[in-house]
Amino acid sequence: MAVTIPASVLQELIRAKSNLRTSAYTCAAGMMIMLYDWILTFPDEVRYIWSGKQKMSKAKAMFFWNRYFVVPWIVISNYHIAGLRGPLSNNL
Repeated sequence: MAVTIPASVLQELIRAKSNLRTSAYTCAAGMMIMLYDWILTFPDEVRYIWSGKQKMSKAKAMFFWNRYFVVPWIVISNYHIAGLRGPLSNNL
């Protein structure tokens, strides 16, 4: 027995697949812009954050949190959201 799929459902599936690919490209582009900004601001970070004789302040702690904890989380999240990982399985 053959299963018949209506044309409207098939068109909607094709559109959804296209939107997923667009979403993946958008995530990748956003990560590249974030990496570019990270590279551009690194010399300023060394000059103002690392080479100062200042003690740890709340502003410095917030900078470290934003720079070194949030960015990897965003990269890992985008990796999963964009579907770049392979399928999950229960096998080791």
